[in-house]
Amino acid sequence: MTAPVLPPAASTDDPMPASASSDVQQLLGALQRGETTDDDSGEVLFRHVYAELRALAKQHRRRWRGNPTLNTTALVHEAYLKLKPDRGLDVADRAHFNYVMVRAMRQVLVDQARRDNAQKR
Repeated sequence: MTAPVLPPAASTDDPMPASASSDVQQLLGALQRGETTDDDSGEVLFRHVYAELRALAKQHRRRWRGNPTLNTTALVHEAYLKLKPDRGLDVADRAHFNYVMVRAMRQVLVDQARRDNAQKR
């Protein structure tokens, strides 16, 4: 019999300062409206939210019941590559961006589990 998997404790620490948060909101708005012509704007966005994405990945890995062979950093990077902004990442706001990134992380973990299971056959 296995022990139940408990959800992670809620953290009161915000991994992103308020000034960076407003920068992210402005950058997301500019990306959505097509106001940015900078090809690196997606990478700037990623750098601003990197700490938050690592925290989300860490929480997601804790809840994963499989054998997580990817560490937190690798999971964030793989999710970013899966959704690279030059592919037309279209998000409405920060909550939507987080949702899209968490979904990509889940897909990366599922793909990894499938590869691991395929090797066992």
